[in-house]
Amino acid sequence: FSFWVVYKLLSYFILDGDKWRMMATDQQLSSVVIKANRGSIYDANGTTLAQSSTVWDVTISPHNIDLSNTKAKEQYDIKAKALIEKGETPEPYVDRAELISQKLSELLGVDYSKIKTACADTTKQYYMVKRKVEKPEANEITAFMNENGLNSDDIYLWPTSKRYYPNDSLASNIIGFTNFDGDGVYGLEAYYDDYLSGTDGKAVYAVAADGRKLQNSSDAYYSAVDGYSLVLTLDEVLQHYLEKNLELCVSQHQVINRACGIIMNCNTGAVLAMATAPSFDLNNPSELKSSFDLQTLAEMKESGATEEELNAKEASLREQQWKNKAITELYYPGSVFKTVTCASALEEEVVSLNSTFHCAAYEMVAGTKIKCWSSYGHGTLTLQQAVTKSCNPSFIQIGQLLGKDKFCDYFEAFGFTEPTGIDLPGESGSLYVSRENMGLVELASSSFGQTNKVTPLQMTTALCAIVNGGYLVTPYVVDKMLDSDGNVVKTTETRIKRQVISEETSAQMRQILETVVNENGGSNAYINGYRIGGKSGTTEKIDEYNKLKAETGVDHMTYVPSFAAFAPADDPQIVMLVMADTPTGTQYYGSAVAAPVVSAVFKEGLP
Repeated sequence: FSFWVVYKLLSYFILDGDKWRMMATDQQLSSVVIKANRGSIYDANGTTLAQSSTVWDVTISPHNIDLSNTKAKEQYDIKAKALIEKGETPEPYVDRAELISQKLSELLGVDYSKIKTACADTTKQYYMVKRKVEKPEANEITAFMNENGLNSDDIYLWPTSKRYYPNDSLASNIIGFTNFDGDGVYGLEAYYDDYLSGTDGKAVYAVAADGRKLQNSSDAYYSAVDGYSLVLTLDEVLQHYLEKNLELCVSQHQVINRACGIIMNCNTGAVLAMATAPSFDLNNPSELKSSFDLQTLAEMKESGATEEELNAKEASLREQQWKNKAITELYYPGSVFKTVTCASALEEEVVSLNSTFHCAAYEMVAGTKIKCWSSYGHGTLTLQQAVTKSCNPSFIQIGQLLGKDKFCDYFEAFGFTEPTGIDLPGESGSLYVSRENMGLVELASSSFGQTNKVTPLQMTTALCAIVNGGYLVTPYVVDKMLDSDGNVVKTTETRIKRQVISEETSAQMRQILETVVNENGGSNAYINGYRIGGKSGTTEKIDEYNKLKAETGVDHMTYVPSFAAFAPADDPQIVMLVMADTPTGTQYYGSAVAAPVVSAVFKEGLP
């Protein structure tokens, strides 16, 4: 027997000592997480775009409410007995659980029966009544507790934070939002979550057997480290102009697959504005904003779709509206890409400003007839005229002069074979014909932007290189980070990947593209008093056309109009690209749909 006792003592204190000490500590200590304050997000001028404020999670302890109720009832019985002996009638006793359930239900709009049921389980130390309660309601709860002799063992208000976006939908696809737990799930909120969220602290204190905090115990306190704040390159005013005019474009031209726009400092890569329309409300991100999406759901419902099918479709549309179209979706860049082909050919000196080309309304390439947009043909054109008139046969000839290998070299050098590296989540890579698979027909169609699919941001960074002296820069949206005291802890520097074309070729391209706008003085891109260069594009969505025809036999082409511009033409600072995915109105050309957006934003923003 003595041996058995010794063995058990040895087992408890030495062999299993760590386990039992840990269990004892868990019973004797309790802890509270001290939430770090999430950093704010500001535009380039210090305007607040996202911030956090203190709210409270309201919890109750059914176990402690039961203990409090027992003590309160004992005190009530003593007082009631004394009143009865005096011949007075005492007020009826109000059960603590009943009192708390009624009041919290009334103040917080929570189902009374759920709170009352929770109170009935007196073994529980913790029950969440409602999360993220605002200050007025929290103050009323505190006043209620004071009036009725309740304490934090019965009802506890845990300070936490709630994310607010003062400008609602402004830059929504850039900023993103946080989930219910305060973690970033889209946009900058997700990409910079580790920096924004900071490090939570903790308070540790001793508790009695019934779970109550020991009043004279010594607490351990570990302070929270607040998150960094972000100062963006975005300019709130330019962002507003861009979003407003994109929304008008979507409405006027019935654009069913959203539109997007990008404004960049072409010399540094700083993104001054980036928008997708329709966007969404950051303070209510689950609400669908696109009238076309809402119409789709309504039509599904009318056709007898099940609740499950409707919910799945709504979830899919919601995910789609959260995406930043400028970086996550691919498109055929169309004639805007002719700027790349032209710059590459000039750099290789296979063409010059004196070169001429012939357009007979089509070009035969390896037995394939490729049409020009002009059914009459353009005849003989100079290089300047080929760009101004956006002649496909001329650019097929330029592509042939450049050759497959040089075309692929420049396609890669201009950044189209890899993501740009912007500091935003979800950036897509391109879909392109590889050097090995590129034949004469693929080279021909690639030369005028109708084969390879790229992101709008890839196209924008390539345009920056074309006009800024030939330098491919890395785009970015966060300029610097600040600590909680406002000190700069990190700054983004301009990153130049490589020089793609020479200063001389870039100067020639600026001249060519300024002439494109000036020679079309009545076009939608020209602004009197400003030197602007630009190029339009109108792309056939040939992949969707082929798929639709193969599956249904329907012969229906859809389009993506776009327009790219830069200013001032003699010393470029700003490059802007706008694209509208599938307009269904009467107009679908880039010069008619996208160019007016660029012009309107420039008219408002350039001053």
